[in-house]
Order: sequence, then C-alpha cells, then structure tokens
Amino acid sequence: MIHLHTPAPPARTGTAAYAGRLLRELRRLGAPPEALRVVTEAPGGPCEGFARIEGAAWPRVAAPGEIHVFFLANNAAHIPVHAALRELRRIPPPNGGAPARAIAVIHEPCCWMALNLAAGRGLGGFSTAALTAGLEDQYGPAGGRMLEDFRAGRAAPAFEYVTHMLGHALRGADEIWTHSRFAALKLILESRIPAAALPRFRVFDHPPPEHLRAEHLRAEHLRAECFGAECFGAGAAPRRAVFTVGLFGHVTRPKRVREAVRAFYRASCRVEPDELPLLRMLVAGEIPDPGRYDPRADAAELGVADRVDFVGRLDDDGFVAGMAACGLILNLRHPSNGETSGTLIEARALGVATVTSDCQAMREGGATARVPTPPGDEVEACARAIGAAFAAWRGRRKTGAAPPPGKDAAQDGAEDGAQDGAPPPAPLAAMIAAMARRGWRNGSRGAPWVD
Repeated sequence: MIHLHTPAPPARTGTAAYAGRLLRELRRLGAPPEALRVVTEAPGGPCEGFARIEGAAWPRVAAPGEIHVFFLANNAAHIPVHAALRELRRIPPPNGGAPARAIAVIHEPCCWMALNLAAGRGLGGFSTAALTAGLEDQYGPAGGRMLEDFRAGRAAPAFEYVTHMLGHALRGADEIWTHSRFAALKLILESRIPAAALPRFRVFDHPPPEHLRAEHLRAEHLRAECFGAECFGAGAAPRRAVFTVGLFGHVTRPKRVREAVRAFYRASCRVEPDELPLLRMLVAGEIPDPGRYDPRADAAELGVADRVDFVGRLDDDGFVAGMAACGLILNLRHPSNGETSGTLIEARALGVATVTSDCQAMREGGATARVPTPPGDEVEACARAIGAAFAAWRGRRKTGAAPPPGKDAAQDGAEDGAQDGAPPPAPLAAMIAAMARRGWRNGSRGAPWVD
C-alpha cells in the first residue's frame, strides 16, 4: 500500500493542483486504486478515484510493507506533511518481512519560511528547539546563534531563501526525490549529517500537463490576439492582433514583476510609436496589498498602464488560455527557494517561448533563454528579449511565416536556456505507478548519489 501525503483538491493551492494532476496521471498509467491512498488535510470523498484519508485521522504509524510518500514544500499548507514525516513511527516487520518505507518528494529545497511560521504559531509540533536542530543540521553548532540573529533582525536578507531546514527529511526518509539536480546537490552538500547516514537521492520530472487541451496546443492563432482584462469573461471576444508578454503566478517580489514591468517599458521605448499598441503585457496572478508590493504603480509611473493588464487570479482554463495567447512568457525567480516552475513546464508544452532567471534550479527547466539576476543586467536583458521576440513576431506578420515551436528571437541578448546536454530526469508518476504495481525497489541509505 502506498500513502501519498500532500495537499490535494479541493484545496486551492498550487501544490494541491499539482497533486490532482499527479493522481490523474497515476490513474492513466494504471496504478491500482486499491494500492494507493491520499493522506490530506482537505476533506472530501475519493481523490481522482483514489481513497482519501484525512490527515488528522492518520496515526503517524507506518505498517510493515507500506510505502509513504511525503510531498514537502515551503508553504503553510505543507506544515502537516512536514510534521507527519518528522513524527513517523514504523512498526518493525516480522522476520524476513518487508519494512515500512518513506520517500520525501522535495518541491522546494529551502523550507525555512514555512517551518519558522509553524514554530511561531505552535503548529505541527515545531518549536524553537526544532528550529535550532534544523539549523544545526545545515550550519553546525552556530545554528542557535543564527536563530538569535534572525529573530533580532541581524540575519542577511538571503537567509530565509537559502536555509533548507530539512534535517527531518534527510534523517527520516529512505529516499529523497527532487525535481532538479540543484535541489539534490544542495541538500547533500549543505548538510552536517554524515554521508553514510544520508538517504539515496533521485531526480524526477514533473507529471506532464495533461490538462492542456488540443485547442491550446494549436494556439498560434490565439497568440495573435490580445487577452486583456475584459477578454476573460464568458463569451468575450479577443480584440485586435497584438504581441503579448506574459507573467503567470502569484505577484510577489521573487517573481520580479516590477523588474518585468520596467523591462517592458524599456522595450517599448525602442519600438516605433505607431507600433506601440501592438505590444502588450499580461500579468495573471493573485495581487498583494499595494502597501507591500505594487507593480501597478510602476506601470502607471512609467506610462505603460494602458498596455499592462493585471487580471488577478484565473481559473485553470483562463490560466492556460492566457499562456497560449502569449508570444513570450517571462518566468523570473530571484531570490529563489530552489524550486522549479510548473508554469515553465506548461509554457514549454504549449510551445511558447520563455525567459527564466539564470539562477539555481531555474537553469534546468529548458527555457528558450536565461537572463542574469543582478537588477540592472536583469532589466536590460529582459528588455532585449522582449524586443527581439516582438521584432520576430512583427516580421512573421509581414511574411506569414510560422514560428518554430517554443523558439523565437527571445534568446538574443540572453543566455541560451539549454541544459548543457544533461539527460532529462525520469517521470515521477511512472515511478510511483510502478511501485503501486510491484512494491518498493532499489531503496538504500548510505548512498547519497544523484540518479
């Protein structure tokens, strides 16, 4: 029996939606429904055809032969999952029997923010002592002093983004599965746990974006339309043919939305005045309180607010339709918790050109182009990428030529986004489906290599 510990639908979080896609892929791959259960805080009936167990009802005990897969991430919805792995007790097997196994799937390798929140609010059994122990697992005896410095406001701004706090996973799991080589190597190399005691590491790709419908994958005609704020209502018709630069996901400082708006302005300054109406930007994602972060103010100050559409959070269909309508997607991330990007995977499947930050795991996503992270270089490189992609689109309009999927002149002025010939990781869902059919295979501690 396999237990998947994760936020799941109907919870409205990115990782819950991810779990829904993973479960649908498992069902498609033939994972037996009776061999898999979903342990989640979200109440409800069966989840994509698999039995659901409410997290509060699960006793934190693993029976012999069971496989427990814990999906760990740096947000509050995953605090119960972190706690479940940390408190896991295993019933010893009878002589010659198969033991219980635990796998930690790391969505983001740096989880300080979520676990510091948990300790501050007394959630999941996390406390000051647990934070100190987690810091010592990464930084050694200085962990206690580092916690004092953080609470006194003396820690470097990057501290929250580079501190992994995953000693409970490194000690409690038989295998660690990550979505990038960066995440695996960070956890191996930034750990005071002896190498012989570390679990085996494996890198797995995300489930395929099966929710992309055929009409989305043939959406070149959509990319010639404007999907402004008024175009997302029922029966709304696209406006005139334009080139749209898109940003998707929560509007936050690490997503570099203000920098993207400035790059859009800089690119606009290099466009002939009569062509300015053809160049637009779409920002789709939950917008924070303007007092904390306000890219709309930047758009207004720079005089481009009439061509930058902030449309808020979209449902799944609107999100994908918006992406398909773009000629270029900026998927920036800095500072980063070491995460990969689901948006990048969807854009790649849609054949839309993408620009990502030349930073951590974002280097492994197969983007069309990468841009440097220093602020001045970042804005200029993004502006050049926007300008080059717009010029290529404008040229195609004149000649009627079709663009190569996922490629454009966006890479001009930016680093090539290839992965330097590294083989693609194996699919995560296929491995879980195989375990559901055949049980545990190849798990071992004391072998902290990445494969």
